[in-house]
Amino acid sequence: MVEVRALQTDPARLIHQRLCGFIDVGKSRRIELDTLCAYVWPHEATNPNTIKKRRQTARRALAELAAVGWKLDEYAKGKWEIGRSKAS
Repeated sequence: MVEVRALQTDPARLIHQRLCGFIDVGKSRRIELDTLCAYVWPHEATNPNTIKKRRQTARRALAELAAVGWKLDEYAKGKWEIGRSKAS
């Protein structure tokens, strides 16, 4: 709960909740930015401006996760290796 309370935005909390469901403590997984967007906005956007804005918001949410100790590595554009710290 300490991590959740430290997150400032709803997108960061939603992404955190979903990632905690499939990334074990001390492990990492690869995931695409658009998949993270789908966790926050389940209805697919077709407008390019909406897609761009959602991706920007998801990137800011990832920065919040990094601030609470998650390990993030964008190994290719829009593709992330996300690791959960052992202290989570």
